[in-house]
Amino acid sequence: MTFDEAVEKASDYQGYLRIAADEILPALDNYLTERQVEIVEDYGDRGRHYPFARNPDGSVRAIPISPAYISIENDRLVPNYILGWATVPLSFYQVRLICSVIADGILSLQDFQGSDGRVILLRRGRWEGIRDIETWSVSQYGDLSREEIDAQFQRYNRAVNYLMDEIRGGRL
Repeated sequence: MTFDEAVEKASDYQGYLRIAADEILPALDNYLTERQVEIVEDYGDRGRHYPFARNPDGSVRAIPISPAYISIENDRLVPNYILGWATVPLSFYQVRLICSVIADGILSLQDFQGSDGRVILLRRGRWEGIRDIETWSVSQYGDLSREEIDAQFQRYNRAVNYLMDEIRGGRL
């Protein structure tokens, strides 16, 4: 979608979402314009999820990992992810985990073989209404093995199951 289309769509937002859109859209547009990024118009696969466990009912527990957009750089497809949080209070390990999941779940696909992914952070700047852009290259941080990723999700899944049991038992 064009910048004008995005602004029009965001005009329906209210409250904090509208304020965030008013800050993020111009910053992202400047970023893309300055770098003359060529974006793939219709990649198609927008519903990709990373499965990591089973729910008690047997259904798959998964997180969405589809990129916000895909660019073409040096004749390669590059998945791009956007974090529009005002602050990004992630630990170094959490950054590694995010990038490792992207590497394992997206960069391992045939279309992205030999490519790198990018996470674009749009943190609230020092001055209100301004977003500072920082980027992470997935290959710089995505170095956890599949076994390390699985172990992290097993810990997470145990914690979720414990909390659900506590809630169902009326203890929380």
